[in-house]
Amino acid sequence: MSEQEVKHEVPRYIMSASRKEILDPYELKIAEGGLPDDLHGHMFIVAPVGTVEDVSEDDTYRKTNKHNQDDDSGNTFMNGDGMIYRLDFDEGGKVKWKQKIANPPDYKADKKIAESEESEEIEENFKYYELLKFRDFGLIRFSSLLGLRNQLNTAFIPIKFDGYCERLLVTYDAGLPYEINTETLEVKDCVGSLDEWTSALSKPKHPFPTVLSTAHPIFDHYTEEMFTVHYSRSLLNLLRIFPWFLNLFIILIRENGIKYSSDKKIFGFFNWLLNIIQSFELILRVTCLNIQSFLSLDNFVYVMKWDATGNLQKWKIVDFKGKSIKIRQSMHQIGITEKYVVLIDTSFAVGIEQMINNFMFPLSLFTKPLRKLLRITPSPENMIYIVPREKLNGSEEVKAHQVEIHREISHFLVDYSHDNSDSKITLHAAHICAWDIAQWLRKGDELARENRDIHLDLLGMQIGEMDISLMGRHVIDISKSPPFVESFINTSEEHLTWGAGLYTYNNHNFPGHTSLNKFEKIYWSSLGLWEELTTKFMYEQYKNYKYRTIELNTVIELAHEGRPSCLYRLDAESVTFEDYYKFPAGHIGSSPQFVPRKDGTGSSTDGYIVCVVFTPDRSEIWIFDAADLKSGPLCKLWHKDLNCGLTLHTAWLQNISDSGSSSDSGDITHGLCDWIDSWSPSSFSYQDKAKLQEEIKKILKAADGNEELVKNDQPS
Repeated sequence: MSEQEVKHEVPRYIMSASRKEILDPYELKIAEGGLPDDLHGHMFIVAPVGTVEDVSEDDTYRKTNKHNQDDDSGNTFMNGDGMIYRLDFDEGGKVKWKQKIANPPDYKADKKIAESEESEEIEENFKYYELLKFRDFGLIRFSSLLGLRNQLNTAFIPIKFDGYCERLLVTYDAGLPYEINTETLEVKDCVGSLDEWTSALSKPKHPFPTVLSTAHPIFDHYTEEMFTVHYSRSLLNLLRIFPWFLNLFIILIRENGIKYSSDKKIFGFFNWLLNIIQSFELILRVTCLNIQSFLSLDNFVYVMKWDATGNLQKWKIVDFKGKSIKIRQSMHQIGITEKYVVLIDTSFAVGIEQMINNFMFPLSLFTKPLRKLLRITPSPENMIYIVPREKLNGSEEVKAHQVEIHREISHFLVDYSHDNSDSKITLHAAHICAWDIAQWLRKGDELARENRDIHLDLLGMQIGEMDISLMGRHVIDISKSPPFVESFINTSEEHLTWGAGLYTYNNHNFPGHTSLNKFEKIYWSSLGLWEELTTKFMYEQYKNYKYRTIELNTVIELAHEGRPSCLYRLDAESVTFEDYYKFPAGHIGSSPQFVPRKDGTGSSTDGYIVCVVFTPDRSEIWIFDAADLKSGPLCKLWHKDLNCGLTLHTAWLQNISDSGSSSDSGDITHGLCDWIDSWSPSSFSYQDKAKLQEEIKKILKAADGNEELVKNDQPS
């Protein structure tokens, strides 16, 4: 099909993802053009690719989509294990790739439980199997007794300490960052220990606790320090109650009904009744515990520093009145300058509403009203906290300067240097105006332009925007009281920035990851504007948007016509577009990565932009000359087994190595087992408690030692 014949429809291949691990690299085939001779190093890409329950390796998104078609809310494709892809450019005239699912300890436990589910012996060996099982709840995957999955599906951070080779961390917004072996792609140690990240007062102590951090820690290659954050929202405690309650309610109604429906014996009836009582008890215990936590736990934000030589150092950040900072949305990204750590309450608003899903009748009747009642609309204002690095020493609390910037921000960059003024910080941002990136298409959503449901085969896909994104540069002067912001916003008519999202740039150390003294050129990709992704739900949410650039009904008409996904180069100083490429109709470009030219000059345009492109027929890798985007891709690569799904962030390393050792987490069940022991009075007998504790330990031991949960004696 020629490009002229392709309609402006979301490429359906973005709705397809494979969980197949490719450990012996395959060679990508050249579909068009030729490979540059001076391409080198290794590019890493990450994408969510479904869960361990997806038995078929070939098309995990289809399983999620089918579930979503049967459910009024369903799950987003962003809820999935991270697949790590590595492209190797070092073989001259060839590009090879391998891929492996990120496998931290919670993934291994989840996998063991799922693999044992079909065994006839699972109910005999695991009385409390249903309490231990992980389940999907919209954006998260959760187990009542084991905790939250750290899916490691979002971003990377390259690091390099003196005397060591290049290293790479993989991250997730609600979990600890983990190092990966860049040769084998095996997950290794996490940064810090669980005790350093979680409160000693936190009960129950899940083996896999909820840890809110940032998907974009930052590494200072001058001082060889990595900075990250750990924060809590009071509302988060309500989020903890909700999945616990919902998970146990599902067990109570669905699982017990199925499990004992055919057992008519008196003994079976009493077992069923006891199971009901114990489930109710656990619901009450968890609810009461978390309400107590909600009432007593303050909001907090900690800046944490790691230099790979010892324990994490951390400081509580407070405002100038000494009060705790309250994060309303998330801290998806942080930044760093020579003098400051820059924190933003970013526009990734997650609340209970994203977990209103998977209800059974009659609760399913209330899904839509609950979604409207409980949603957290992203704030059009960005609260920014500027932390002096010189204060990160012996004191336990550090006061932060506070300033507000208009229009939503999810991704941003800051100049490392201060232009001879230590009080001024320059921040570069994509303003994702009227775009709720934590939402996805759900059953019952209607198109904004027409009175009809959205296409069912898109359920689970990220939702579309309701205004054009804007590119901005902001100079913050903290010597003023209050701090003063001078903003420069691009309002070009090029229409390149619909759904501006992911960025890259050249850096001699780690392209796209460590701050430059002063940014010159930044490359961004945009989603485009698609009628199939614009919904009435978002129309109503943003009909009174205060910073609107394009009138709302005009946005809907433009979506009907379609606006393409784009790749563009922005001059950081003037905030103007220097070069761009508009992807053909029916194509979406994503996950751009700057690859410096081998033996190049190191200039901001001397290299290549490598990105993932979703076409109507397949996933491809496109390579552009960073100095000449408008001429189109130099090379297009593909393979029948390259099936990426919704790829997110990337990284580039010049070298890879087979280094690192697996972490030893010790006895991570101790706090949880102590909590179970404390239940009194209880419907759980001493033997029941011991059985529950035994099953918890058995699952975690099987995951750690790669053992089977139940023996399968049947011949193969």
